[in-house]
Amino acid sequence: MKIIFILILLYSCATIAQPQLPQPDMQIIFPDQAAIVNGQFINSKRGLVIRHADGVFSTGVIDLESIVDFFIPANVSVTGFTVINRGGNFLGEVSYLMSFSSAVGAYKRGDVIECESSECQLYDRPGSNLSITSLDFDYDTSDLYYSFETGFANNGEYIDPLKVYRGGDFMVMFNADGFGAESNNSISAFDSSIGNYSFSATSMFDSDLGLIKPAEVYSSFYQNDNLFTFELSNKVSAVNAYFSADVGWAEFNESVININEGAGSVTIAVSRSGGGEYQLSPIIRSNDGTAVSGIDYEGLITQFFAINENEEERLLSIDIIDNNVVDGNRSFTVDLFEANFNSFYLSTVNPNKNILTINIIDDDGDLIFANGFE
Repeated sequence: MKIIFILILLYSCATIAQPQLPQPDMQIIFPDQAAIVNGQFINSKRGLVIRHADGVFSTGVIDLESIVDFFIPANVSVTGFTVINRGGNFLGEVSYLMSFSSAVGAYKRGDVIECESSECQLYDRPGSNLSITSLDFDYDTSDLYYSFETGFANNGEYIDPLKVYRGGDFMVMFNADGFGAESNNSISAFDSSIGNYSFSATSMFDSDLGLIKPAEVYSSFYQNDNLFTFELSNKVSAVNAYFSADVGWAEFNESVININEGAGSVTIAVSRSGGGEYQLSPIIRSNDGTAVSGIDYEGLITQFFAINENEEERLLSIDIIDNNVVDGNRSFTVDLFEANFNSFYLSTVNPNKNILTINIIDDDGDLIFANGFE
């Protein structure tokens, strides 16, 4: 029996030095200018993807031009970005909400645009020609949050650039005054996906957390810690848009399984560790060792399936071929990995638990080593 996995990511994996401080499992950062960070070229429309799984950090990129169905002029930047999980039983479907510094296509400056499968539409228009500086989507309430570049009056109330507001009623959800920000500052990025708010200041200022610098993201949840400390802050002057998610990761429960040749099949458990907001959809494949696909077992060639939100594990069955020949113990491996296709889906694999060895114990002779290869 073959069950199939898929993860589609515009992602090039490269290991980087582990940051000093805690992280959500995935972050996406759009800077205000072009830079090369950890070998990745990024700019105001090409975001840096940072993923963390079991102590290992890696980076990639996400390109807005592969997501939208309209032209983005060179002088236009994304100013707000977030991802919504749309569920589904197959691809772990997501849509992207974004806002831009100027009009793009049929959309005005400050429009919140939703794009899914490279088809876009207007999601929200909080005001006429307003400049949105950050976006977030709250999964518990399905509310959209945003902040603005400059203050303005709304129904007799002053909308402050140092506050985050809920769409629809402009209720204050977050106030950057707690960081010691002053009136000449504004929130340029924030996110609440792991139960806290983080933001990047547009200029340097002192706070109870120490010196708040542009191009670094801070969190009230971690108190005196930056959420990340990369070379990014030395190469760009500000963060234009930011997204983070506790996506969790997929992993094997075991590293080795011993199975008798006559057992008929072997069952593999693939588990979710952490997260729960998004579907995990890594690719799985088998690799011949001394055991050969089609002769000793029924191999998996870049197969895929999904672990849905709040699901703890999925089981995979691989057929073992009994050849009735005394040919000794044999082995093959199965691994989880992430594909590099021209789209972006939220998922990750634990790099420390992504390889499983299957030992096939020859039971056709008189002597069987039940504990594997001896």
